[in-house]
Order: sequence, then structure tokens, then C-alpha cells
Amino acid sequence: MRLMSLVRGIAALGLAVSACHALAQDWPTKPVRFINPFGAGGLIDTIVAATRPGIEARLKQPMVVENRTGGGGQIGMQAIALSAPDGYTFGIVPSNTMVISQFLFKSSLDPLRDFVPVTVLVDVPLLLAVTAKHPARTVSEFLADLKANPGKLNFGSPGRGTPPHLAGEMLIRSLGLSAVHIPYKGGHDSALALATNEVQFMVIAQASLAGQITAGMVRPLAVASKDRLQSLPDLPTFEQAGHADLQKIIPRNWWGVIAPKGTPVAIVNRMAEEFRQAIAEPDAQRRIKAVGLETVASTPAQFAAQLPDEARRWGELIRSMDLTAQ
Repeated sequence: MRLMSLVRGIAALGLAVSACHALAQDWPTKPVRFINPFGAGGLIDTIVAATRPGIEARLKQPMVVENRTGGGGQIGMQAIALSAPDGYTFGIVPSNTMVISQFLFKSSLDPLRDFVPVTVLVDVPLLLAVTAKHPARTVSEFLADLKANPGKLNFGSPGRGTPPHLAGEMLIRSLGLSAVHIPYKGGHDSALALATNEVQFMVIAQASLAGQITAGMVRPLAVASKDRLQSLPDLPTFEQAGHADLQKIIPRNWWGVIAPKGTPVAIVNRMAEEFRQAIAEPDAQRRIKAVGLETVASTPAQFAAQLPDEARRWGELIRSMDLTAQ
């Protein structure tokens, strides 16, 4: 009897695996929707434009991006969470809405409870940049000036609780220094403030300052990444600049794909693989790295494994700042 039960169990498992495989093979039969919790423009447009041709060619279905803006990204995240888990709705989201927002918004969703991680598409290395009117040419020179002028330098961000805000706080707190945070309404306004010396430094992605860097209005000093950016080959990493400690402190940021809880595992795995192949294509690599991003294309398991530690780090910082969304 035990042997028969074992045989039946193995047979049932085999049928389940076969059914799961068949589901992934048959899917999709209609367009696949990707909800972006922010408006059009910026890094997400570059990522989508780079990967869409490969995704659509292999799935043989359109990849439809729908912008659901508002509430600091919470409206879009709610829309993803409430979508049918049938493999036809995914989210393309940044680390701040997937990890940070749960500590800022009282009604925020739980990323591990309400979503299925699919893949991290790209890392977004943050760089330390100063206004061109600041005399510092190296990280060491800048930190010496920051130390000599406690509380007198301003640093900007696209808003309270955004990764550039929190990264700036991490930087100055880790050094036991002080500076004044000035939040702006988005990346454009904060970049303009840095260019005009309204703030003296920022810790932010290259793409947010691309125009100002090209025009010589702001000066990048170092980037928090393992290797130099292809788009800024003369810019050293923090480690190369002699500050390996800051390389570890400045947090990792990313854009990734998620699905509503309950989405079939076979479809989640296949979508992750489709993005892995699409992002590996030479043209996609070129377009993504041109704006200072690093390609990742992790597996669902790798994505899920990184979230608890990231949540711990961000949660500790936000609680220490007694920070809430306003």
C-alpha cells in the first residue's frame, strides 16, 4: 500500500510538472501588460525600449506599458497587487516602491506578501556629484570641506524618502558629519538646483544629471559601483578614489519586474528568462549602459533572496530618521 501511494504521489507530481510546463509553453495568447508606478520618461523608458524588441519577438505578443502615477508610486503598486494573477499583468518597479515605501507609507503593501519577484533588470549606481562652483576635484577634497563646514553645505534630492535622499543621509551619517537636506519635486528640479549652486552636492544616478554633466555645470567625483561606468570612463569608483568604505555604504538601487501574488511559477520563470535573453542582446546592452546603468537579469530566487536584507537596511535608516511620507 505504501509503495502504491508513493507511485501515485510521483505520478501526480509528474502530471503537475507537465501541466506547469504546458502552461508556460501556451502562454501568452494576448498582449502582456506592464504597470509602471511612475510617469513616462527617465530610466524606465530606456529599459523598456532596450528590451521590448526581444521580448515581443519571442513572446509573439505586444508588451504594453501602462503608467499608473500618484501617491509616491503607491497607486501603481496597488494596481499591480490587485490585478489577476494570470500571467498577463506585471509591474516594472524601482527599489524605492518595492522596498523603501513600506517604511514610509502606513498603508503600504508588503512586498514579500503581495508580489512575486520576477527579475532585477538593472542596477542603478549612484554617484557623488558637486556643483561646478565647488572647488573639490576629488572625494577627499570634498569630504575635507564638508568636515570643515558642519551644517553649512546643502544636498539635494528629488524628494523626501527617495533613494538619493537616503543615500545622502547614509553618506554623511557614516562619516559623523552634517549637511542640510533640501528636497525638490523630482529629478529635474534637484538637478537644476545643483547646477545653480542652490545645493552643493547630491548622491544620485548619472541619468538624472546627464545634461548638467555634459554642460560642465556639475562635477561627478566618484560612483558607487564595482567597475567604472562605460558612459563615464574617467570617473573613478569610490574604491579607486581611496574610499572603499563609502563604496559599501552607499546603497544599491535597481529596477525590476514583479507579478501579482499567485502568478503561476512557470510563467514567472519564463518571463525572467525572456528578460534575461532580451537584456543580453548587444543593442540592449549598449543602450542601457549608455545612461549609466548596469544590467543584472537575476532569477526569481535571486531577486527574492536579496529583499529581506535590503528591507532591514532601509528600515533601520528610516526609523532612525523618524521619516514618513508627506
